[in-house]
Formats: sequence, C-alpha cells, structure tokens
Amino acid sequence: MANFMVEISLPKIMDLEFGNLIPYQRSMIHNLIKKGIIVNYSLSLDRGKLWVVVAARSISEVKNIVGSFPIINYITYTVNELLFHEGSYNPVPHFWLN
Repeated sequence: MANFMVEISLPKIMDLEFGNLIPYQRSMIHNLIKKGIIVNYSLSLDRGKLWVVVAARSISEVKNIVGSFPIINYITYTVNELLFHEGSYNPVPHFWLN
C-alpha cells in the first residue's frame, strides 16, 4: 500500500445542486476514513481546495476512489504518489492505579 496526495480544485461558484451533494460527500469521506482508505482530508480556508491523502495500491485505484465522490462532476484534481506521509501520533495515555 502506498499513500497518494490528491489535490482537488472546487468550483469558484457553488450552486444549490453542488451544495446538496455536500452531506453525501461528507458521509462517504467519513466511511472511507473509518476503513483506512482516506488518511487525511483537509479543506482550505477559502473553500477552494481539498487535499486528500489516500492509501491505495496504484494511481488508478485512487482515480476510481475519487471518481466515486458525489462531487466528481464539479471538481478537477491531480494525484501524486508520496514517498512518505508523517503526522503527529497521540497515543492514549496509560493510567497507573496506585
């Protein structure tokens, strides 16, 4: 499994039809995060870009995942394979019962 960075450009003008797809998009993303397929999902402050780190076997697999997004008809995107993807690690603290 490799990690891929997907940079998604969102439409500059978001019409009602696009807005109606957002709950479906968020639900799908949450399910993919639970499955470990999406590692990170970030939206820029101006709501113009999404960055998604996807765990997959190939770029074509990533394209299939992104192609299934409810918002696919409104976006353009690029995919880059990552050499590594690091993040903070916050383990659950151990409790001592003394």
